[in-house]
Amino acid sequence: MSMLPLLLLMGLGYAVFVLPQQKKERQYREMIANLKEKDHVLTSAGIFGVVTNIQRDQDRVTIRIDETNGTKIRVATWAITGVITDDKPGGTPPPAKETKK
Repeated sequence: MSMLPLLLLMGLGYAVFVLPQQKKERQYREMIANLKEKDHVLTSAGIFGVVTNIQRDQDRVTIRIDETNGTKIRVATWAITGVITDDKPGGTPPPAKETKK
């Protein structure tokens, strides 16, 4: 009978810590699996860009980071932290602030 509180505490710890992390990892894997060209993404380095090429066999993504001259970089798929959509609040980068002179 003295094991019951310990088992309840372990079950609560599992529900509070492990289950949410598993859900988060599953959502991340789905996001990477559904990544497609022309998606707007954010990297772990804080770089916003547009996906131009996906190499799933090599776990690499090429993103265009500059619209004016077409600058592109290649990043590992694990470096993509999010896909930016217009329907998500805060999904677009904030506009640059103008300085008053």
